[in-house]
Amino acid sequence: MATQKWMSFLILYIYSTIIFGYEAKIKLSSLEKKHSQEQSGDELYISITEYSKNHLPRNYQFPAFPSHWLSQHVSNVKDAVIWKKELKECEDIDLLINLVEEDVQPWNVDDSLGSLKLKLSCQNGKTQGQWEIPDSKTVSKAPNQKDKFSFTGSNGQYELQFSFENIEIKA
Repeated sequence: MATQKWMSFLILYIYSTIIFGYEAKIKLSSLEKKHSQEQSGDELYISITEYSKNHLPRNYQFPAFPSHWLSQHVSNVKDAVIWKKELKECEDIDLLINLVEEDVQPWNVDDSLGSLKLKLSCQNGKTQGQWEIPDSKTVSKAPNQKDKFSFTGSNGQYELQFSFENIEIKA
């Protein structure tokens, strides 16, 4: 009987340490308005395009349409998960993250305040993230701040700080 108990505990222990995959996620840690693009304030959202070798490109909007953030209240945005994906196996993914000022359709087109790229790559069986700035005219790295960037486009300026997490999914 004692042997069966120990075997049960051993099987349970082994099963609970098996990694079934990873959950990769990007959080918007903070969003700060330096100055709005429009005199009456901006309506903002984040557009994300996901590029993978294994899937067709996918588009996400955060907050989801028709919602947006008002520039007067963006300081309330904290630790918002703007993208997440369960990965059964490690894969390379490119994410194009764009801060957009929303305008009334069809008279006015939404304005990009800048874009940022996060390259997720597989290293030693684990997903690692590397930030890239596609256009240094609209986005710059905030000095002495980890994963914080200044987005400046069409007279508006916002500072966004991100965090990338890669969490093991176990039994």
